[in-house]
Amino acid sequence: MFFFVLLIVMICLMMAWGFLRPQNPYQFPFLMAAITLVFLLPQSIMLNSRPEYGMSTKCLHVTYLMTALCLLMACIGYSRRLKKKFFLFLTTPDIAENRMFYGAVVYAIAAYYFQYLIKALPTAALQGTTEGGATGIVTKYIFFRSLIYPAFAISLLYALKRKKIIIWLITFVMAWLPLSLIIFSGRREVTAIFLLTIGLACYFRYKWCPPKLLIGSLLIFTLIAIPLISIYRNVAAREEWSDLREINFKEEFLDYIERGEALELTNAVFIIQYCLTTGTYGYGKGYWDDVVFSFVPAQFTGEKFKYALMSKKPDYFVKLFFYYFNYTKNLGATTTGIADAFFEFGYLGCLFFYFLGYFFKHLWAAVTTSNNMLMQVFYIQLLSPAMLAITHGTVTFLPHLIYQIIFLSLLYVFAKRRKRYYRILPVKAN
Repeated sequence: MFFFVLLIVMICLMMAWGFLRPQNPYQFPFLMAAITLVFLLPQSIMLNSRPEYGMSTKCLHVTYLMTALCLLMACIGYSRRLKKKFFLFLTTPDIAENRMFYGAVVYAIAAYYFQYLIKALPTAALQGTTEGGATGIVTKYIFFRSLIYPAFAISLLYALKRKKIIIWLITFVMAWLPLSLIIFSGRREVTAIFLLTIGLACYFRYKWCPPKLLIGSLLIFTLIAIPLISIYRNVAAREEWSDLREINFKEEFLDYIERGEALELTNAVFIIQYCLTTGTYGYGKGYWDDVVFSFVPAQFTGEKFKYALMSKKPDYFVKLFFYYFNYTKNLGATTTGIADAFFEFGYLGCLFFYFLGYFFKHLWAAVTTSNNMLMQVFYIQLLSPAMLAITHGTVTFLPHLIYQIIFLSLLYVFAKRRKRYYRILPVKAN
């Protein structure tokens, strides 16, 4: 019970810090606390009142402790002083914003093309894509479709600066793809990226900060909406939009708290229980596995070669849960970053969030002092994966980081200002 209370106190302190200054809600510690509040805290309350069968109460408390440690390390890392060389490195890029916009248009065209290819696939090939369980060629199409997110961020920043109708029209066209994924697929991560892009673009250009009432209302709405996402997705899949009027969101949320399943946190507890019982840890190999899984295409290299590069297959935890706990893992449920950090390094896994906080402290300082569009887009694109590091997995952050570095570096090469050298001709004497 002590560690459960400690977790709640940690969340409350970080949330209070977020309301101290208008710009704090855009920063890493507040967003970490917010995602823990709306995603993991309800599940913590559920497991605290009725633990899953076969779950060790001690390991449940260890999970609460590990969560609090991860949040604490994120705050300590974010509070460290800036390293001058790293800060200067992040503020160095000098780019032409109009060329960045042209590059964003190319990325958006590519994203729409791959979305067209996804729509052209048979329904059987799309099974599981909603929760990230897709396999086959569709995963590569989704990989390139994701270019729409940095493209939209660049276009929005450029439109806010130039205020030209044609730029705004292009921006609205880019916005439709993520909006369609939000409306017709109920994608939570896309919703977070979309809202963060709009909010941060307004802050970078006009120093606009959302009022506290808006932030509080959004948190309450998200807290209620997350457990109901599956209901919304079923309605969207049938396209029976009138059914939404018949849903009593308050009753559905209370029913979820009383009788629902804490799928993600249950996974976390069982992984921690497995580690403490068997003494088995990954020692960082999971980070390599996720990079291989994300960037090595089995369609071209073959599954045998791809899995030979990995220490464990993607269904490792599914088999582990069934063998050790007779528990069937829901394929749509994450294992959480709390658990995979513990699986890799035990309690020391919380240091991942220390380095993440330290990194975002420098990135925030760079984007707020240099007004560099490239770094601003980099910050926007990494915030959502950073938030998901605690709820979905720490191992997934590295592939996201590499993805953004690759494609934003291509834009940097294209948009970098070239120094002009002039030939000095000798002056003839009269």
